[in-house]
Amino acid sequence: MPQYGALAMRAQSGYTLIEILISMAILGVGLLALNAMQATFATSSGESRYFTRAAQVASQQMEELRGADYDDSVVEDTNATGPTHHGPKSVSFNGQDVSVSWTVEEIATNTKKITVTMDWSYSGRNRSITMTGVKTEIESEQ
Repeated sequence: MPQYGALAMRAQSGYTLIEILISMAILGVGLLALNAMQATFATSSGESRYFTRAAQVASQQMEELRGADYDDSVVEDTNATGPTHHGPKSVSFNGQDVSVSWTVEEIATNTKKITVTMDWSYSGRNRSITMTGVKTEIESEQ
């Protein structure tokens, strides 16, 4: 006996055109979202490289300052009421000139606090990294 109407439709297998179109639309939205995330990841990766390199340059500057003689002019604290500002000096950083400056403040007898700050611009936004260390006169004599 032949089947007619709704019973005949249920017996057929496969997908309807509307089901395929809806699934393609959902897939398209998902792929667009993945594409947008990939661009964000690429930008973040580049920015992370800058921060890592900035930390290396700031650390190198800190080590140079800590290695200087205690009475050297680069680590001199001439301001009796607060830290003495040094710099800025320009450093080439990933093909871009950046500003490195530091402050020196005598915080105790024969002890100076050194703060190195590196400023640069990335993707139109100003960025900065700061590193703080201590220098004692005993370190300079060794």
